[in-house]
Order: sequence, then C-alpha cells, then structure tokens
Amino acid sequence: GTYSLRRNIILGSRISLVGAGIDLTILEFNSTASSVQITGTNRSVGGTEVTATEGSTSVTGVGTTFTNARTGDFIHIWQGGHHYISEISSITNNTTLVLVDAWPFPTATSATIYLVFDPAKNSAVKDLTIKNSDDTTASLQITRAVNFVAHNVTVYSNGGAGGNGIQLDTVFDSEFRNVRSDFHNDDGWQIVDIAKTSFYNCSATGNGGQGWDLASVGNSDQLGFYSCL
Repeated sequence: GTYSLRRNIILGSRISLVGAGIDLTILEFNSTASSVQITGTNRSVGGTEVTATEGSTSVTGVGTTFTNARTGDFIHIWQGGHHYISEISSITNNTTLVLVDAWPFPTATSATIYLVFDPAKNSAVKDLTIKNSDDTTASLQITRAVNFVAHNVTVYSNGGAGGNGIQLDTVFDSEFRNVRSDFHNDDGWQIVDIAKTSFYNCSATGNGGQGWDLASVGNSDQLGFYSCL
C-alpha cells in the first residue's frame, strides 16, 4: 500500500526496511522535509592529525582523545587523496590506537582524521518506493554505514532546495542492486567517500543536477559499477 509519512524514518544497526515490491509499497512523504536515514554514530576524539606508518597497524594521534572511541569502532583517515577506513582493534591511550588492517599507503606524518565512528551495521532497504520527500539533503541518506544493502528500490521526486535522491557518505562493504533515483531537484546520486561497494543495474534519470555526482569520491577504493546508467 501507500504509507503517508511526515517524519524521518531512521534505521540503526541490524534493522531492515522491507516492502512487498516497488509498485506495492510506497513511502509517500507528501513534500515534507523528511527522509529515510541510515546513520552511524560519530565519536569526538579531539585532534585532527595522525601519523600512520606503511605496513603498520599502529596509529599515533596529535592532541587526540582516542579513549572516547571504542574497540570495534572505525576510523576514516585521509591522506593525499586516499580515503582509508579501518576497524579499530584496540585503544592504547589517548594518542595511540591499533587498527585491524595495516595502513597500506606510504608513511604519513600528518594524515587527517576525517572521522571516528560507530557505523550502522547490517541494515537494509528493499522492495519499495520512496517519493516526494523535500529533504534538502536527500530522500535516502546512508551515512557512516557498513554492510548496507539496498535491493529493488526506487527513489522518486525530491523537490527540496538542493535535494538529492540518494546520498552516500562514509559507506563501505555495501551493495546496491536495482536501485533507481529519478526526477530530483538536484542530483540523483551524491556519493562521498565510499569503499568496497558495488552497484548493479542502478540508474538516475530526469534529475535537475547530475545523475551521478562522484566529484567528492576522491580515491575511494574498490568501487564497482555494473550495468548502471
């Protein structure tokens, strides 16, 4: 059926929003500034710079408070156009933590901490249509998420000022399959800092901005686009 909504739908870890089909389940936002959001939790760790050594899992911060983070959180480090996201294995003290995966790039003495966060894990949106949101960010927002899945989804007609259809920011190990984002005031897809994510048979048509806005992706790693328009 059609569900008339005027507030955000916010999904955390291990929560799925599943309809009966694109034409059978419609989330109608009635031109309100509301949307579907999958969002992890940001951690405040003070400083903004770290030293990361090639091949090492140890990261040393400058003026940081790493004890505000937790084992199992993730850190997003930016250096020279490379965006690197790794799970935190352990926290030694305020200025030292250990990654699960070693820093793969040349040694960096002033790499930027883009984000430390507890991601939304293992969430999904499937088999439905999202339409007529006027959220000025996007109708479907996936932010700080890991192992997210979107299958058989249509996002239609965001009329908000600067409103995009779908926005991805700090998303990794995720999959989008048969997802359309059409007739929005701005971009169909706005993609920022993602890694290890694949898109199958996804598309964007009739948008006021770009169909696919990849300008802020940078050197995000291991992205796959298959039969996308």
